[in-house]
Amino acid sequence: MARIWLAGEEATAAWVPRLDRLAAARRPDAAAEAARHAAPLVLREAPDEKAELDRRLELLRAYGVLRLDDLAMPRGRGISRGLAALRQALWRLLRHPLDQVAVRQNAVNRQLLAALESALTEQRREIAALRGRVAALESARRAPPGGTA
Repeated sequence: MARIWLAGEEATAAWVPRLDRLAAARRPDAAAEAARHAAPLVLREAPDEKAELDRRLELLRAYGVLRLDDLAMPRGRGISRGLAALRQALWRLLRHPLDQVAVRQNAVNRQLLAALESALTEQRREIAALRGRVAALESARRAPPGGTA
C-alpha cells in the first residue's frame, strides 16, 4: 500500500480513512476505483514470484473490462447551442460503434485471461509433478544400494 508522508512523518493511518470518506461522498465508486489504481504498488511488495503472478492476474481481471457507461460526451464552453446540439447528435451516433468495439474487446480480454490462467495452472501442475519426481529421485539416491547398510 502507498504511504502518505507529511513534513517528514508518516501520516497514512490518519489520512487514508479521511480520503476514503471524502472520495466516497463525492462519488460512491471512487474508493474501489482508487484501490484498483493503487494495486500496481502492491506488486513490488509480493513476497515471491507466485504471489506476484497471482496479483497480476487479479489486476488483469480488474482492468480487463472496458466500460463505456461512464464515458460522457465532452462539453465545450462558449459554443453556440446549434454547435452543441450537433456535437451531441454526433456523440449519440458514435456511441453505438463504440459499444460494439467495447463488447468485442471485452470478449478478447476474457479469452486472453482464460488462456493465461489455464497456462499458469498447467505450468504449476507440471512444476509440482517435477518436484515430486526430484524428491523421489533424491530419496532413492540417499537409500543404500541393495537395501544393506
